[in-house]
Amino acid sequence: MGVLWPVCERATEQIRNQGYAQNDEEQLNGTRSVSSANVVDGEVFGAISVDGPAHRLRWKFFHEELPQQVMSVTSEIRLEMLYS
Repeated sequence: MGVLWPVCERATEQIRNQGYAQNDEEQLNGTRSVSSANVVDGEVFGAISVDGPAHRLRWKFFHEELPQQVMSVTSEIRLEMLYS
């Protein structure tokens, strides 16, 4: 575990910086997912995740469009939580 810890820390930092995480068939062959946490004042209140078969979540959509859509929905929910 000691060798993997720096790798996990770098991956976690990248996810925090970009605002979403991707799983490109890493857990289950043929499945991709994009997730974004709903964080308010440093506290996680949930997350949005979209997954599907890799043959439907094509490379460009998976890497360029879907992350933006997932983060947009997460932002809308965050605003509703803060101002309603």
